[in-house]
Amino acid sequence: MYLYDLNKDGLLINGRIFQNDRGTDGIKIDKQGNVFTTSQGGVWIYNKKGTLLGKIKIEGSTSNCAFADNYKTLFITADNYLLKVDLAKKAGQ
Repeated sequence: MYLYDLNKDGLLINGRIFQNDRGTDGIKIDKQGNVFTTSQGGVWIYNKKGTLLGKIKIEGSTSNCAFADNYKTLFITADNYLLKVDLAKKAGQ
């Protein structure tokens, strides 16, 4: 996956590697600019600079993800499953 800047004319410039997982499929970006990508073993979450923040581990292959309108819920398609993840809860709750 690559990251680009936009110039004043809206053209892509300064292409660079953002994340080097060749198995990435579905990609979504939340309101904070965090990138959610589906890959082998689940959903990988990166900040806008490409630093891995965490993973939602899922057995099998994941193919896509989508946010609910409020960005508090993430839906994930994986093999024969449709999964719903509540993102609004804080760790430890």
